[in-house]
Amino acid sequence: LMERFVASLPATMRVCDEAKSRSRALAAFALNKRLNIKPQEAAKAVIDDDNDHGIDAIYYHKVGDSEEDGTLYLVQAKLKANEDFKQEDALCMTDGVRKILRQEFDGFNDLVKNRQTEIVQALDECAHIKLLVIYTGNGVSQTATQKFDTLFNERDDLDERLCQTIDYFSPQE
Repeated sequence: LMERFVASLPATMRVCDEAKSRSRALAAFALNKRLNIKPQEAAKAVIDDDNDHGIDAIYYHKVGDSEEDGTLYLVQAKLKANEDFKQEDALCMTDGVRKILRQEFDGFNDLVKNRQTEIVQALDECAHIKLLVIYTGNGVSQTATQKFDTLFNERDDLDERLCQTIDYFSPQE
C-alpha cells in the first residue's frame, strides 16, 4: 500500500500518519484489483478525509467506448484487522451515498467539492451505481447489512440504477 498507492493519493486537509495513509490507500488498492486499473488512477479516486460522509473513494468505470454503459463506484474501506465492518460504518456510508445521489455536496470535504462537476457528469452518464465495501476484519455485522438493506429498500426514491447488492472485498482478496 505504501509503495504503490500512497504517493499518488490526493493531499488531505490534515497531516496523515503512516496508519492513516495505509487506510486511505486500501480503497485505491481494492479499485486497482477489482477493476484492473492502474494504481495511480485508483489513488486519484480517493476522497477519504474529514467530512467524507463515509465515502472513501468515488470512481467512474466506463466500459469500452460507450459513455452510457459505465458503473459509478462509491467505496468504503476499513483497515481494522480485528473488527467487523460495523453498523456505524454502514450508517456513515449510506448517509454519504444518499448525499451523492441527491447531489448534496454541501458539507463534503474539498476532495469531493473539487470533483463535483466530474461526479455529477458520472451520475448523469452511468448505467449502474455500485457500492464497494472493503474490510480486513472477520466480516460484516448483521446490523451493518440491515442498514444497507434499508438503503436498498428506498432505492426507487434515490436512483433506480443503484445495484441492490454490495460488492464486498474481503481480507482473502
